[in-house]
Amino acid sequence: MYKRLSYVISAALLMISFGVNGMAEDLSIESNATMQLTVFTDPSVAETITSVDIPPAGKSIGDAYYFNGTLRSIDATEGPIVGELFGSTTVVRLSPSEATGQEQRLAYLIFTFNNRTDQIIVGSVSDYPVQENTLEKNESVVRPILGGTGKYIGVHGQEVSTRNADDSYTHVFTMLR
Repeated sequence: MYKRLSYVISAALLMISFGVNGMAEDLSIESNATMQLTVFTDPSVAETITSVDIPPAGKSIGDAYYFNGTLRSIDATEGPIVGELFGSTTVVRLSPSEATGQEQRLAYLIFTFNNRTDQIIVGSVSDYPVQENTLEKNESVVRPILGGTGKYIGVHGQEVSTRNADDSYTHVFTMLR
């Protein structure tokens, strides 16, 4: 009984010495720190798209698109190379009506940095134009960050991909820890 009481008193004195909220606030600020990262995929990513037409021939559920691209840090063509993007999209729902012109695709993207040691994994169900292999120009899509490795271990948040007018892409990550 007295031993347990001495632990409680010791804990209370420790909290007072740090301030009642001081230590807890520092930990919560660090664990909820926000980091923003912007990278660019050069226009050649559109040239790497490989499509797989699952039977029946023509647009159908299961059709897949695979792609990769170089990631740059300043802009899509002149910035230093900082990594690679590997991704795929798979049709999971055809347009419910011809009027929308959209289909839903399961998207899975892996952004790699530092010789693939540091990675950010992104995934979603997103709307894509039925007649395109990718997003329309100047269109954006928001996707959740599923996780990461290396210096990105434990991150979550969102990534916004925008197809630019020159066929390059801007990827903005807002990550929380």
